[in-house]
Formats: sequence, C-alpha cells, structure tokens
Amino acid sequence: MKAKEERQFAHNTSARIAQILDSTLKAESANFNAVNNGVIKRTLQALDDSIQSPRVQEGCLKQALLQLKNLKSKGANLGKDPLTEVVVDTLRAEAQKFERLSEAEKNKLFVLSDAQKEAIKAQDKNLKES
Repeated sequence: MKAKEERQFAHNTSARIAQILDSTLKAESANFNAVNNGVIKRTLQALDDSIQSPRVQEGCLKQALLQLKNLKSKGANLGKDPLTEVVVDTLRAEAQKFERLSEAEKNKLFVLSDAQKEAIKAQDKNLKES
C-alpha cells in the first residue's frame, strides 16, 4: 500500500507543479502582451493624430503622385512616406522609453503581480484538495 501512496503522491505533485508552471507562463505572457498592446495602442494613436495634420496629408499626396509618376521605373527613389515615418518615430520613442528603464523597472512590467500570484496559489490549493 505504501508504494501505491508514493506513486499517487508523486503523480499529484507532478500535476500541481505542471499547473503552477502553466499558470505562471500564461500570466507572464499576459503581462508581456499588455506591454506590447500599450505600445501598439500608442503607435496607432500617433498615426491617427498625424493623419489629421495638413503637413502629413500634403506629404502623402506628394508621395502618391511621385509613385504614380515613377510607376514604370523599378527601383526609383520614391522618397519617404510620412505615415511610415510617424510609425517608425513612435516605435523608436517607445524603444527609448524601455531603454531608459532600470532592470528593476523592466522586471516590474513583466513579473507576476500579487493578484496573479494569489490566483496561482488558489488554483494550487484547489488542486491539492481535490
């Protein structure tokens, strides 16, 4: 009977460890996605804001006319697309924000929150009791 109990204990422990690891990976992934979604949201907002700018609108029109004019010339220098510049500039600014963060600040963005830790503990408790 002791061997059976040991196997059951090992099985239950393995299942709990697997559940904790799976939950931790999901929570970390959610934290990473939240940071990425924030960057994407701010980039799209900058793009939306720039579309309203007469300077950008004029630049887009000039770019479109230049592309039509040079349609037959492959590899022609088509100039800079003002909307692409807005996206690239915004992404560079976002990258610089992260570069300026200390390691502790960077870790804080991605590590499990207290609420996430408590949820994992509760899951483990439920699995342990079942």
